[in-house]
Amino acid sequence: MKRILTLAIAFHSAVQADAITPVQRFFGMGGQFPDYANESETADSPYDQAPFSPADSDLGVQEILTPYSGKSPILLHFATAIYRTDNAPTALNTVGESSWIWSNRLSASWRPRLIYGWFGDFGIGQEILRFDRSSALDYEKFILRLGASKTIPELDDLIFYSRYEYQRITTGSLSDGDYNAHRLRAGIEKTLWATPRHQLNAGANIAYELSARPESLERNEYTLELSHRYAISENLYTFTTIQASYFDYDENARTDWYYGASLQLVWQFATDATAHISLFYDQNNSDSPLDTNDYKSFTGGIGAGITYRF
Repeated sequence: MKRILTLAIAFHSAVQADAITPVQRFFGMGGQFPDYANESETADSPYDQAPFSPADSDLGVQEILTPYSGKSPILLHFATAIYRTDNAPTALNTVGESSWIWSNRLSASWRPRLIYGWFGDFGIGQEILRFDRSSALDYEKFILRLGASKTIPELDDLIFYSRYEYQRITTGSLSDGDYNAHRLRAGIEKTLWATPRHQLNAGANIAYELSARPESLERNEYTLELSHRYAISENLYTFTTIQASYFDYDENARTDWYYGASLQLVWQFATDATAHISLFYDQNNSDSPLDTNDYKSFTGGIGAGITYRF
């Protein structure tokens, strides 16, 4: 009887959800990585773009070429949001109950001009998620990135970037790490279509993990992304994204497919301040035993963010 009980406990532990899969969808809310194709206004851009006006559709996109002589600012960004999800992660598996979420994120980034058209990409951030359900796990994530990016005019302004990333996830305590990883990521982004009201971007990236703890969660990632921005007015726009990722784990021949989509209505009520209404859909299909790391979830809510430059 003791042997059967021991085997049952061991089997349950082997198939319970891992430390990163149940929560990775929430840390994508609002964007956790820089969107190079949409950051010309915050980066050290070689040109300025004229303000939106209703007559722009007749005139085309107006680019006013001006020399840039300033220094790249350090951007300090704070965002907070209240969301409702139908699938909050729990300690046992990825099938949870509905819950309210309070999300807070503080980050700092710097993109200085380097040489030969290269820009540095340095960032650090901490995000905290708190659920109102007692059965749901509260999470925190720390992220550090060190890299560079370059726009290639010969390839129709294709953007190439590469960076080192360090990621650490904890559950309810900043001192107790449940997961951490060191990885190298490289990717491309491209504006496929741009008008005064519309901008359609596409991107692809590959991430190779140098190490991870626990070792069973070490994996490589392959991601495709598509985003569309529609300007309703000068300070009101929608932002739609879709993403597909393939995760190839080093141990147990495990593979996951992740799909995500989001729709956001963003109000830029000040130069460096925004408010948004957002809806997210996430799905993860894993070949883990008993569908342990499979999930589907809808998450929606409201939030705001502010950026300070110095």
